[in-house]
Amino acid sequence: MKPPPPGQAVAALRRGGWIALSVLGPVTIGYLLVFWLIMAPIPGDTITYLETGNRLNRGEPLYAPHDFGAGYARVATFSPPLIGVVFRPLAALPDGLGVLLWLSAMAALEVAGITLLYLRSPALTGIAAFLLAPAIGLTIVVGNVDALVLCGLVSVWLLLRGGRETAAGLLLGLLASLKLTPAAVLWWALLTGRRRAVAAALLAAGGLALITILGSEPLVYARFVEVTLTNYGGAMGSMSLGALGRSLGTGSAAALLPVTALIGGLTLAALVRGRPGLAWSIAIATMVLGSPVAAFHSPALLLAMLAPVAYPPLHRARTLPQAMAAGQFR
Repeated sequence: MKPPPPGQAVAALRRGGWIALSVLGPVTIGYLLVFWLIMAPIPGDTITYLETGNRLNRGEPLYAPHDFGAGYARVATFSPPLIGVVFRPLAALPDGLGVLLWLSAMAALEVAGITLLYLRSPALTGIAAFLLAPAIGLTIVVGNVDALVLCGLVSVWLLLRGGRETAAGLLLGLLASLKLTPAAVLWWALLTGRRRAVAAALLAAGGLALITILGSEPLVYARFVEVTLTNYGGAMGSMSLGALGRSLGTGSAAALLPVTALIGGLTLAALVRGRPGLAWSIAIATMVLGSPVAAFHSPALLLAMLAPVAYPPLHRARTLPQAMAAGQFR
């Protein structure tokens, strides 16, 4: 194999340098902002995940009692129970090695997700990344699973774009099992007629649920449903619509804003299902706006809205009504 001409190699190196600067720049700025605004931040979310693994390793309930603020479920974690099972082996590692491994993986995935978008849409991705730099930086600092979700969602779009519905569905099932909000993208897949992706996602979620029950406790999903419904009844995360409404003086009605955004977003996605790219972006926005426990790092997930812009659909799948009319759901 012949080496590339010197000029071509230099151009490729220069392009790689610009990519590194444009992607790592916002990440670094966000990381430094977090350190500047929050003195000596700790990887809080990673430590919370680690404690879920420790509790399961000790044979204790995953959703142990914890005194959160008014409106929140009074348990130690709001995450789906799979995260606790994932952290059981990490919690068993010595000297904080599990924390280091998880933080490193989340940082790499966050950068990878942004890079995938930047490769095809550098200007728009660069602008969005700089605007969301604090949220990106905080995601890395605390080691939130949102880093995996961002990279995973971009990958789901790319797999679907390439016609690999089963692989996309399996990945989507994993994401929705680790973080409930990607279920909004499962709704989008159903609306746009991606039947194999939906079936694969449900299969993956079912298999992971069985593994979770075996690795935790028999009624763990009943407890998770209870926790989630409690939070939708009054929790107001720092970046949730509920918190915004409360700051604007809407009183007790503020607690209803996330569920209103959730229902409205899913409905709007259904109305524009004939335009899959637009419906996808609405579903991603619904993930953030429809969460009652959205935190300062949550807006970083909005970067996944750019996937249809960076990688336009190659073809349109049949929408759910079209598929039913063609007899594909009979």
